Amino acid sequence: MSPYCWLLLLPSLYRYALCSTDPCGEMKQVVSQESGDILLRVDKSGVIEISWVFRNTLIAMAKPHESMEVKSRLFKNRLYNGTNGSLNITKLTKDDQGEFVANIRLNNNYECNQIYNLTVYKSKWEIIIIAVSTCLSLLAIIALICYLWKKHNYICARMKRKNKLTSTSEDPQQTEHVYMDIEQSKACIKTEATARKGNPNIDPVYMTSLCRSGKSAYKRGNLVQGDDSVQMYCD
Repeated sequence: MSPYCWLLLLPSLYRYALCSTDPCGEMKQVVSQESGDILLRVDKSGVIEISWVFRNTLIAMAKPHESMEVKSRLFKNRLYNGTNGSLNITKLTKDDQGEFVANIRLNNNYECNQIYNLTVYKSKWEIIIIAVSTCLSLLAIIALICYLWKKHNYICARMKRKNKLTSTSEDPQQTEHVYMDIEQSKACIKTEATARKGNPNIDPVYMTSLCRSGKSAYKRGNLVQGDDSVQMYCD
């Protein structure tokens, strides 16, 4: 097979090699700003060689304590070898955002892949804006929870008061009115008896109508039917 064909198959071979290799650990999230630098640190010991892959393309080969061999024009003069084969990327752009894979080969012939997810922001103010927006969102959620909790307690308190009043067998105001009517009735009967004793000629229908109307009568002048001097009123 010609070298040209091998070059065409190279991305597929790297993709197959990456997929068939065990992961070194969980994906690492790294963040930096545009035009800044970032270090993709390798924490493994006994590293012999590291193949750095970006978007299924080999971009560099690194060995501890040696210069990095850059394979991609996209990263020309921007990749440097860090400690233990770590990848140092300078002059970051938005195009550098994405997943970097370090295919690590150790001295015991064991290989594993470490994935780094790089996020590149336009400037430091964007990070501040995102942080402030996140804090404001959390405060709004907390305020909403407090409001709903307070409203819930208020509704529960009202329902308890309503149930308490419903469970009461007597209405205090109604009971008071009954007692007042009884007292007025007693006063009316007493006044009627006094009036009849003083004047046996008083019209009983007239007195009964006064009593039923809830009025108490008192004697003034002669309590006879048709006498204008007879006065009846409520105590």
